Amino acid sequence: MSNHEDPNNTSIPIDLEQIRRWLHSCRATHGDCCNNPYTDLLSEQLGNLDLVDVITLSLVTLPSSTPFVALSYVWGDVPVCKATRENLASLQQDGAFSGTTPGILIPNTIRDAIHLTGKLGERYLWVDCLCILQDGNAEEMNRMLRAMARIYAAAEITIVDAGGDDANHGLRGIGGPSLPRTQDEVSDHYHDGYPWNSKWASRGWTFQESLFARRLLVFEGSVNWICGRDIWLETDVDSHPVLTENELKTPRLHLGVPMGMMSILPKLPNLGRWGMLVENFSMRSVTYEHDLASAFAGATEIMSCTFPGGIFQGLPELFFDIALLWQLKGPLHRRSPETPSWSWTGWKGPVECLFPWHPHYAGVYRQSGHISDWLAIALLKRTAQFRKRNLLTNELVPISNGFYQYQALRNHEKAKLLEGWSRHPFPGGHFYRWDQERTKKNARYGFPLPRADPKAPLSSSLSRGEVVAEQSSRSFSHVLHVTCPSLMLPVASDPIPYKDGLTFSSLIDPKGRIIGCLTHSQPDIVPGTLCMLLAISEIDVSQPERLEQELTRDYQLEWDIWLWEQDLVIGEDPLGAYNVLWVMKEGDVAYREGIGKVGKSAWDRLGPEMIAVDLG
Repeated sequence: MSNHEDPNNTSIPIDLEQIRRWLHSCRATHGDCCNNPYTDLLSEQLGNLDLVDVITLSLVTLPSSTPFVALSYVWGDVPVCKATRENLASLQQDGAFSGTTPGILIPNTIRDAIHLTGKLGERYLWVDCLCILQDGNAEEMNRMLRAMARIYAAAEITIVDAGGDDANHGLRGIGGPSLPRTQDEVSDHYHDGYPWNSKWASRGWTFQESLFARRLLVFEGSVNWICGRDIWLETDVDSHPVLTENELKTPRLHLGVPMGMMSILPKLPNLGRWGMLVENFSMRSVTYEHDLASAFAGATEIMSCTFPGGIFQGLPELFFDIALLWQLKGPLHRRSPETPSWSWTGWKGPVECLFPWHPHYAGVYRQSGHISDWLAIALLKRTAQFRKRNLLTNELVPISNGFYQYQALRNHEKAKLLEGWSRHPFPGGHFYRWDQERTKKNARYGFPLPRADPKAPLSSSLSRGEVVAEQSSRSFSHVLHVTCPSLMLPVASDPIPYKDGLTFSSLIDPKGRIIGCLTHSQPDIVPGTLCMLLAISEIDVSQPERLEQELTRDYQLEWDIWLWEQDLVIGEDPLGAYNVLWVMKEGDVAYREGIGKVGKSAWDRLGPEMIAVDLG
């Protein structure tokens, strides 16, 4: 009898045999989607891994191709044993994790994960606090952080303790040394198996752990299974649904539940996929603000390979002008002056990317079968030059903004296309297809894109001279050097409360006419306040009626600009506007305060000044 067994027989044990059946079925029937361990990719970054041997109860170093189980949990504010240079030799002794070794305190969750790993027939467990040298030098830590996505993708199973707020909660009900699970703890409210309301799901550090894991075994009262093809719930009567042949062949896309990312990495640069990750991650929190980049490093490492030019401070350089248009989704607060105000990474709080991007990049928001899926309703034109400073050479390097060169192919129908692409005439606007794509019935694109290489190792990417992931963040200052048109315009009347605690302010010209708008998080801004505005891109609208039809169904307040702008431009130039950043200067550096739009004809009439500004 376990020391923790309830004498009143009210405890509800977890059926470990059921979990073993889930694992066997997944391995036997789910194919490459669930069973590719990506160990070749992991070995390109880490030749060896430190792992907990659940038989000898010690830390061992083995090739990264060794099958292992991973643990994902919330550390919380409890003592957690951490591997350091000083205690490493002790952790490598047999029996170190038995719970009786002086000076080695193993919290309940890690203790139970060791027990469960053995019961599932596996021998090795990866736990961050034990398998990453916590006082390693900067280079060692950076290498491990960049490898996190591939570590969790390589794990045979990722055990998730989502039931508690710290590492002492434990995996209750699994027998052995674990605490009992009571009837009150057993829940049957899951519909997708994912613990959305848990503290675990709110933490930044656990985001990429669930994002890239192939199989999640989730403990939150009940125990549930999520993998690339199935969701199995402990509380189901059967818990083992019969799949059709077609279902077995088709991976389950994880757009609702963020896991299994390696199995659905895009083969073309996918701004929508990146925006989805950013929106999800921005809703999570980290205890220490300087940990933000580290908690997202694995996702950045993997996704940067899918964007030529990589990702700089959270924004893909290929789509930089579009990516800058992220907006607030609620009150935000600056993380620190050492983070970029122009990027979502510099702010604490939820942001919105997909909705602000979709008028300028077709297909980023939805697939409806309509022409808007491949033809943007409001194309962007370049108005600003963005450069970043290399900290080693002091050289200013232009941000690529490479999508403009591919977008321009729409205007040159006889231009040679990228390999594998074909052009197709269509009433209202031709489209392009990538011949190697077999999903979405050969999706339609507004212009061809370079093929992504999501499996390219970091070293080979650098050898090609590309700036990727952490290399970009470490080698370059976060301060952007911007050359663009600028105006000082006043806000009109009192700010209008907007959705999610945001504020909407109108901008006026010297005659008091409304010519633009801003969204921001300053509800106390005084009417008449002059705002320094930077025109970061031009919105080109060739079909105003289509724009109005598309945006009307989304009820986006800031797009009311088109109603008053149409009145201002009757008999003048075609409808258009500028995307503007509202910035405030502190010394020689400007910082983002809000974002908005100003009508093109009104902006041009006011004679903007071309300026150079450092944007921090």
